[in-house]
Amino acid sequence: MPLKPTPAQRIPGRLSAFGPLPNPEALLEPLSPEELASWESSSLPKLDHSHDGQHGLLTR
Repeated sequence: MPLKPTPAQRIPGRLSAFGPLPNPEALLEPLSPEELASWESSSLPKLDHSHDGQHGLLTR
């Protein structure tokens, strides 16, 4: 039985290289506090809503 691929997730940061990455974490530049704040407040959907409790699919 094949394993389902893990869903893609948005990671706050910028990659400094393109293409296949043997070690993606090594190429990830951390965001400044201002950039992180704008990333957190962006209107793009995020998959993990467990930390805010306000934008989950079941809390309407």
